[in-house]
Amino acid sequence: MLWDRWATLYRNGRALGTLIVLSIFAIWAVWLSSDELMGVEHLTGIVTKVGERRPGSPNGDMVLGEVETEDGKIVSLFLLPPIPQEGDTVPLVVELYASGKNFYSLDVQRWQYGD
Repeated sequence: MLWDRWATLYRNGRALGTLIVLSIFAIWAVWLSSDELMGVEHLTGIVTKVGERRPGSPNGDMVLGEVETEDGKIVSLFLLPPIPQEGDTVPLVVELYASGKNFYSLDVQRWQYGD
């Protein structure tokens, strides 16, 4: 059958093509993850907006909310139980990267279990 002949004739070409595509994805993944973590800071923020509850998440109910940090920046992040109300102060963790990017998240350990 013609299909069987094509599959065996072009086996090396298909393997080489697959290798090239996988290499491109591997280089892309390394390039994306090359941003070096410079440090981690612990700070607090005030909840300015609390969204709707999202039941059924792996961590229990969670909401998407907005928090104003100590330096006046407003960031969106997921808030975990116990769900804070607007005006509550929540602990945050900020990861500082070499490229100047900052990644904010709720400090779950301090929020759920205290200091």
